[in-house]
Amino acid sequence: MKKIDIVIVPNLRSSHEKLSEFILKSNYDVLFLNFPRFLNSLIRDFSLNKIKYDEFMNKISKIIPEYTNSWLYINEPIIKILNKVNSEVYCYLEEFDKIMENSIKIATLTLRSRITNKINLKEWLEVLEKSIIDMESIVEFITIKSYGKSLCIIELSAWKLAKRLRELGFDVKIKSIERIHYLKPLEILYVLLEKGKLNEKLAEELIKEHIRFIYDFVITHENIDKAYFSWINQTGKFLII
Repeated sequence: MKKIDIVIVPNLRSSHEKLSEFILKSNYDVLFLNFPRFLNSLIRDFSLNKIKYDEFMNKISKIIPEYTNSWLYINEPIIKILNKVNSEVYCYLEEFDKIMENSIKIATLTLRSRITNKINLKEWLEVLEKSIIDMESIVEFITIKSYGKSLCIIELSAWKLAKRLRELGFDVKIKSIERIHYLKPLEILYVLLEKGKLNEKLAEELIKEHIRFIYDFVITHENIDKAYFSWINQTGKFLII
């Protein structure tokens, strides 16, 4: 029976630093990263020491030029250790372009809602629904590439992934890199939307809080980590994972 540990990792650099320490202390046959699949060849070359770190970074900046800084800020701690692990490394996200396209649409909606002080809930929900990842594609990829004991990194939807893999005969354990983590407003929206538990009133409240989070915290702080922790300290507790 194949074994897989699914580790929930928030979209924060500090969490990815903890993850890198965890990976270095662990022993997995296969490591599945929530990176775009088109990076598989490049990631493999770096993990096998076929290219140096500077060359890797240079190629990344050419492959995803629009998102390099923000993407690397979060993921750099993991990238730096990939040539120090004995695991086979795979990137499993097939829909990176769609994810980035929807992120731009959400940014546009955020700006429009901020300027007009109005929320077009139907438009917001349409974009968010399109942002839900294709779990079957991920399950198929993991099923093909995994053997022995694997580690899969995921931000949201861990329980959904675990359920599908168990149905296929995997021995699955879910872990969280953080002892306690409070979700950002948009992340709560994704979770509730995916579970079919989102009503219009709650959706509007979460969108308003997302807009406040972006303009009162993200824009006014040096990075997403500082913005997030400042928001948590001021706002209090949101949904925990």
